[in-house]
Amino acid sequence: MPFAEARKPLLAVAFASLAALARAVPDLYFPINSQVPPVAYVSQQYAFTFSATTFVSNKSQLSYIIADGPDWLQLDTSSRSFTGTPAQSDVGANIVQLNASDSTGEYSDSITLIVLESTQLGTGTPVLPQLQQAGLSSSAPDSLLLRPLQPFEVIFDLGTFTGIGSKTTYYAISDDRSPLPPWVQFEQLSFSGTGPPLVSLTAPPQTYGFFLIASDVVGFEEATVHFDIVVGYNVFAFENVSQTVGISSGLPFQTPPLRSQLTLNGNVCADGQIASIVTDGPEWVELDRSRISLSGTPQTAINTIVTISVTDVYNDVANTTVLLQANSVPAVSLGTIGDVNVTLGENFSYTLNNPAFADSGSISADLGSANGWLHFDSSSGTLSGQPPMSLPEDIIPVTIAFANATAKLTATVVLYLMPDKPPNGMATASNMQTRALPQASETSNPQNSSPSSGNTSKWSSTRMILAIVLSVLAVLIIICLILLWTLRKRRKRSTNAEFANLESVQPTTTDGSPGSIYRGRTTRLLSPDTNYQE
Repeated sequence: MPFAEARKPLLAVAFASLAALARAVPDLYFPINSQVPPVAYVSQQYAFTFSATTFVSNKSQLSYIIADGPDWLQLDTSSRSFTGTPAQSDVGANIVQLNASDSTGEYSDSITLIVLESTQLGTGTPVLPQLQQAGLSSSAPDSLLLRPLQPFEVIFDLGTFTGIGSKTTYYAISDDRSPLPPWVQFEQLSFSGTGPPLVSLTAPPQTYGFFLIASDVVGFEEATVHFDIVVGYNVFAFENVSQTVGISSGLPFQTPPLRSQLTLNGNVCADGQIASIVTDGPEWVELDRSRISLSGTPQTAINTIVTISVTDVYNDVANTTVLLQANSVPAVSLGTIGDVNVTLGENFSYTLNNPAFADSGSISADLGSANGWLHFDSSSGTLSGQPPMSLPEDIIPVTIAFANATAKLTATVVLYLMPDKPPNGMATASNMQTRALPQASETSNPQNSSPSSGNTSKWSSTRMILAIVLSVLAVLIIICLILLWTLRKRRKRSTNAEFANLESVQPTTTDGSPGSIYRGRTTRLLSPDTNYQE
């Protein structure tokens, strides 16, 4: 039947109970298919506990069995829980015949369970921030605090569920799968009403749990969120009901104190009003009850939610949650931090002395193909071994990995395998040092690190000097060639201009007759009849 029809007036409930008692046999009170049972999914573990009010009996103990149903479904009669894992062949409607019995007889009910391949629905926006928007006091993990007869309204956001569509339907039930109490009204995503009365001023607070359900399958649950409404004469709560604190492996932490944030009816709670303070944290988390603060040193940092529960002398409970969030560790590469010449057939030992590895942490070495003769002592950071004489000359990079709470470092030590008599000037492993590099940080740049003089062998220095000298000589030769070419070109251009000027001049004599050019001098052309005069 539709879920709305499953809610019965209290008077009808009373008559049904009386009728069942009169018959003195088990009777159906709240059908399982009215409890919005969850959908089962292929190859996923299924679990569903039906309500204790499903059947009524005048006996204290009822027994349940599956009289007929699919092979994948089992029932634990003591907890009223269905469990199992359906297969692909089970997709669709599965009919289950459930029998409830006591010493007076039994009652049989037919149930329909749905098996699907998958769902698009899921949970989204957290519940607690939405409860806080109601303008009332709240408590962790997901509780709304009310006084008796206090009105309330909680409107959940559409983002509470993901994957919703036009076919999505919302349901609300009590968390024991029974109908909502009469003082709670539900419509779409809104809960409203007035807190119920308590029997006396000294009565302890009462907690009511609720499920908000979203589904694309009518009458069944696909996604759900849970919250509580706590009704009491006192409002006992923390001002901040949750906080997040970063933690790192191997490093101590301490959360801010919460003692001043613990209030009773709007005022800071006095020490004499506190009955107990407990926490559900792991063993490495310590609780300072005077400050209401957590501290500890995690060996391995993982996200951990810790709830601190404080009970006052009136049996009110205030909860706050602390998310211990593992910090992300930056990865840094230091590049090559050491060059070591190793003589074939001889023992060598090389110890890392870079300050980046001075802090406590774990260190390891990837020896690669040399793991048969090369060893690394993580406690001292020492590489050692004896390369066989049969090995050829080779270059072996060894990757060093270091990690602690604040950083992950990688670096390389290069081993140069050499014959028993290295070339003149070549340094051996005994006089090689680790390059001095800056402390590891997220912005370290190994290319800017300057090696010390002891890191480079004399042979490498000679090669470097020779390369510099040859480069300078080459530059000088090129400059000289350019100068010679320029001078030659200028001289050639000047000569060509002079000849061009001479050819363009037409010499003449003083009387206008043409002359001749001879060795740069101009003369007259004389006829035989002309007398020459100086």
